[in-house]
Amino acid sequence: MMRETNIAARRSSQPYAGKAQAIENLGGSPALYEKHLARFKKNYAHAYVSIQEYLDTDHKKEAQRFAHSIKGLAGMLGLTYLARSAEALEMALGSNAKDLSAELSVFQERLEEIVEH
Repeated sequence: MMRETNIAARRSSQPYAGKAQAIENLGGSPALYEKHLARFKKNYAHAYVSIQEYLDTDHKKEAQRFAHSIKGLAGMLGLTYLARSAEALEMALGSNAKDLSAELSVFQERLEEIVEH
């Protein structure tokens, strides 16, 4: 995995890249999609903080499971870039990588993109 270091480069131009497919998967209902997206934003706005707390308290497996859950939910909602960053974080957590700063930073940026829009 190529590590992204430039914050501007990390900002995706289309945080909702898979939205059309997600709406189709939800029976073609934009209203249902928006309902699920709003719930995701409400429930996971502080996911980065939660993962950081898991890591600070030496609960790496819980952090990995949480990243896995976010990956799945983000994928279902067509939040492609967030799902990819959650997957990268999940994999790094599973590999016992010592330095997770790049994966955590990208995950935080992607999450903020979704929550802020």
